[in-house]
Amino acid sequence: MAFLFVNLKSVLTFSFQSLFYRFFIVLSFTLCIASANANDWQDINWQNYEDARASGMDKPVFVFAELHFCGACKKMKEEVFNQSEIIELINQEFKPVNMKSFGLFPNKLSDLKDERGEALSLLGSPALVVVYKNQYKLVYGFQNKAQLTKLLTESLLAIESAS
Repeated sequence: MAFLFVNLKSVLTFSFQSLFYRFFIVLSFTLCIASANANDWQDINWQNYEDARASGMDKPVFVFAELHFCGACKKMKEEVFNQSEIIELINQEFKPVNMKSFGLFPNKLSDLKDERGEALSLLGSPALVVVYKNQYKLVYGFQNKAQLTKLLTESLLAIESAS
């Protein structure tokens, strides 16, 4: 009986070691992939809102406001903001801003006013805002590459025609 117990113990130990090893391999692979996506996301020259607005009005400000646990925000980072055309368009034509919130307090753009005359609160996530001078265009929800490109190019055309 003791022999059976020892064999069972060695089998269980081997299984846990094997399981741990496989878990470690999968975790390492996942982190490598996540790191590659994170690097693409970081290729955009993100800055904070106050600095972007204070640095002059030569370019419009593009705001990507996200909630910490927002699935659509994560999907945009992984599928849209890693596209070279999007990175190039945002970096060349806009002052990009990333705002994060944990959901308790909404992101606010205190220098802009909503329809009630109060500071603009970004109540949805993701919120995408193009700001030029004291005007803004606000869109909520996931935007794929084509939708985001359209939003950004239409905003640029509207600014150009108003100038």
